[in-house]
Amino acid sequence: MSKYLFPNKGIVKRTPGPVIWLTGFSGSGKTTLANELEQALENVDIRSYVLDGDNLRSGLNKSLSFSDNDRKENMRRIAEVAKLFSDSGAITITAFISPFREERRKCKAIIGEENFIEVHVNTSLEECENRDVKGLYAKARAGIIPDFTGINSPYEKPTNADIILEAGNSNVEECINKILAHLNITPKDSNAWSKKNHGGNPTPNKDKKRAVFVGRYQPYHQGHISLVQQKLDQGIPVLIMVRDIQPDEKNPFTTEQTVSMIEKYHESKNDDVEVLVISDIESVNYGRGVGYEINEFTPPENLAWISATKIRQSIIDGNQDWKELVDESIQGDVKKYLID
Repeated sequence: MSKYLFPNKGIVKRTPGPVIWLTGFSGSGKTTLANELEQALENVDIRSYVLDGDNLRSGLNKSLSFSDNDRKENMRRIAEVAKLFSDSGAITITAFISPFREERRKCKAIIGEENFIEVHVNTSLEECENRDVKGLYAKARAGIIPDFTGINSPYEKPTNADIILEAGNSNVEECINKILAHLNITPKDSNAWSKKNHGGNPTPNKDKKRAVFVGRYQPYHQGHISLVQQKLDQGIPVLIMVRDIQPDEKNPFTTEQTVSMIEKYHESKNDDVEVLVISDIESVNYGRGVGYEINEFTPPENLAWISATKIRQSIIDGNQDWKELVDESIQGDVKKYLID
């Protein structure tokens, strides 16, 4: 089966992916950050591609020098290539000094303002010279390399970068996590839920739209809390939709009791969480071209074994193991609602 869908006219239009535009002095850490970001995105099954001097200066831009005019043309070509990758739906990562504000502005116009994320890798010139293993700065100061940014050619710092990375004072992981947080992407670690997105591309959430969770929550336990926390940790407010079901042997808590437990817990943590009761559902459906993520989360091993059924049975059996799985703020309510 083809990986593309062909409706009556043309192929399915993809949502453009963001372009992460890393700018900074030579030796600031742009290439290292670009490669690490690409790996971090691969770890959570998100397509990305790095554009840097190695894969463009050696081919497409091989004929260009490092004069100001050729640098400008270099940036224009890079922007056009990045635009094509963005149109394919991939996250594109560029790692170029790109020293001139006007040229970065033109690149932004080519790619599209809504898809251009300017990241200033703000490592000081002194630090870049100290870590210069190739000796480029020394050669520039000796006059061997002309037009070298920071020495005999200016670098114009961004005045309104979307992200500023103090790479001289922060480790690589901290810098990568800052970019991922801007993209609303949770990095993969041993305690994180792995994520597969079945909807639109990850986008910055400047408008503080809510992340939606749907469930029965019988009762609300540490697994649920950890899942919701994936979004709260990114500064994204949450809407928990509780299915309005009739209590039975498998689902003994009433809708009102469930809502009460969820609200009580998140109020105790001052979380930006809204709870909404919805009619019970037959299925969750969406169409192509949605402008939001539709995420399938898989719990990490240390949470996968948690079960609401086991919690209820533990309470009925009279042992205390269940208390490790339910937050202290709602333990009394869970036991009271279940036993009474």
